[in-house]
Amino acid sequence: QKQTEEAGLRFMPQPTFYSKAERAVEGAKAGIFNKEGMTSVGQAKALLEKNAPETELEWSGVLDYLDLQKEEGNKVSKQDLLSYLKNNGVEVEEVLRSSIGAKLEAVEKSNVPDTLNNIYEVYRADDPEGDIYGSLGQLTEAAPEVTPSKYGADRPFTLRLSAKNDTLTFKTLEEADQYIQGVVSETLFAPTEKFAGGTAALPGGENYSELVLKLPERSPEDTYYVPSGHRFPEQNILAHIRFTERTDADGKRMLFLDEVQSDWSTDIRKKGVKKERPESIQRERDELEAEGYKIMESDAYKNIGYSERKETLAEQLETVENIKLGWPDYPAYQDKKNNLTSKIAEIDKKIKETENKKYSDLYDTPEKLLQHFEDLKKRMHQIDTDFPRYPKGEPDMPYKGSKWQDLVMKRMIRWAADNGYDRLGWITGKDTADRYDLSKAVDKISYYPQNKRLIAQRGERGTPEYSNVVDEINVSPEKLESYVGKDLAKKLLSTELQEPDGVPEGRAVRSYDPADHLVHTLRGQDLRVGGEWASNLYDKSLPKIARKLTKKKGAVGRVGIYGSSSKLNGALAKNGIKPKYEANYVDISPEVKELAQEGFSYFMPEGRGGAASAPVQTAAPQPPSGVIIPKVKLTEEEKEESRQLLQQLLD
Repeated sequence: QKQTEEAGLRFMPQPTFYSKAERAVEGAKAGIFNKEGMTSVGQAKALLEKNAPETELEWSGVLDYLDLQKEEGNKVSKQDLLSYLKNNGVEVEEVLRSSIGAKLEAVEKSNVPDTLNNIYEVYRADDPEGDIYGSLGQLTEAAPEVTPSKYGADRPFTLRLSAKNDTLTFKTLEEADQYIQGVVSETLFAPTEKFAGGTAALPGGENYSELVLKLPERSPEDTYYVPSGHRFPEQNILAHIRFTERTDADGKRMLFLDEVQSDWSTDIRKKGVKKERPESIQRERDELEAEGYKIMESDAYKNIGYSERKETLAEQLETVENIKLGWPDYPAYQDKKNNLTSKIAEIDKKIKETENKKYSDLYDTPEKLLQHFEDLKKRMHQIDTDFPRYPKGEPDMPYKGSKWQDLVMKRMIRWAADNGYDRLGWITGKDTADRYDLSKAVDKISYYPQNKRLIAQRGERGTPEYSNVVDEINVSPEKLESYVGKDLAKKLLSTELQEPDGVPEGRAVRSYDPADHLVHTLRGQDLRVGGEWASNLYDKSLPKIARKLTKKKGAVGRVGIYGSSSKLNGALAKNGIKPKYEANYVDISPEVKELAQEGFSYFMPEGRGGAASAPVQTAAPQPPSGVIIPKVKLTEEEKEESRQLLQQLLD
């Protein structure tokens, strides 16, 4: 935020994202729109195509809208064009889950035992009914006439939380509630998802939070349903971000991204985009197909087929006769001749039944009908090529490829700028790869291709530590990736088939064929994979995006981070103890903060594969961004109102 009173100009934080298409229309130069606010469709298209990214124009459908206006008079008003863009542009919603305390909900009196005065269910504040996370525990209050002898008469409130094994008592409801708010904020909301190499957040981070960026609800056929077992209950998730707060080895306050991910983009890459043809095109193809079936069922077309069949049979009969001439004792001659002669006689009857039948006056000869049929097939093939259908893919979305990464970085740079962080940091590719390192969770993986059995074991057979962590049958080679990851699945299947160490235990498919028990095996350090994908994302792509977004006004580099709380970091550094981890980062310099608070466009310019973001719902504490005061000269009265508004925001 900056203010230049001398020039009469006021600057305030803009919304996080803006539409380049809308800005192009709003700031159009004089002459593009006339005094009545009208322009030609051609000028409107030229304005948008010059100033707005192709992805934004494509996703909003504004060019199609302008084509319709062309049919209705070739004119469009500035107001109508802006209204269309505002109502049809990309909208990205936010869902934040963070350390935000708990809610006590009293249980109905009819359900409370006589020995108790009240029972309170403990829910997360962002899940007040327990629909997502359920009850976190119970707080019970003993009835006045009941003496809780175990805890003392002066401590009637007894708390049991599911995430803790101990039972605590309190004198007052306020005292109990204060404890609950603290413990929920600090421990109950945590990165509970377990990976082979650890949890979803590195040790030492504080105020763990999760941010979901999603499209609004759409029709069922256009809805992206997150993978089963996913932590997040929302649908249409463009990306999710797990983040904490840290103090790095340089003493800088850092907003640290523990994980960024887009399942939607990944699934589109694997399965493709679900595609349906335009209704008019599909109708045309259906009509062509119906015409084709009608032709094939007609007597005229059947007559052509019968004649071609008769020619084939006649050629076969001639071949039999020729064999007889060269081989007088040909033993099968008479049987083959009789069979072919009989078939020719049957075909002659069918030819007679369908002769002199024409398909239509337009296609009244075999040559014309066959050409018509070929033309139908060519047009259908052209439609299939130009308008492919792919109903098994995923619904389309505007942030495919690496565009979702731009979306994430824009949002989190703005988050860091609004909330006073010195740096935005993010995990390294190495630490991410370690998180998914299966060698830390299991000692051996075996795959039996004949019966499609997958076994992951910990410990050595015959020892107390031995167990089958995974034992699944009917795991096809294609599904193997969903169990162990793409790289490890490829590595496992590339190993040489060998005899197993011992007879497989558990649910093996019984077979006496030795080949059924040949197995692909990986063990120990062979279970590690290179993690190229993690390095490409966190060490290459995100730093590149950070440089581009900040226009090199914030240093991009790598710094050490400790696996302990920020309170201990200073002592560790003074004693010469090196940080256990590293973080990539971009400095949130004053210039970067100013740049971020001016807002980012929904989409980057085309070419690199940019991205965007959109209007947001509830976010973390940040300066209000709903009030937009443009760069204009203000009257003295307006200046005073602006000063008062600014003071309210600062207070």
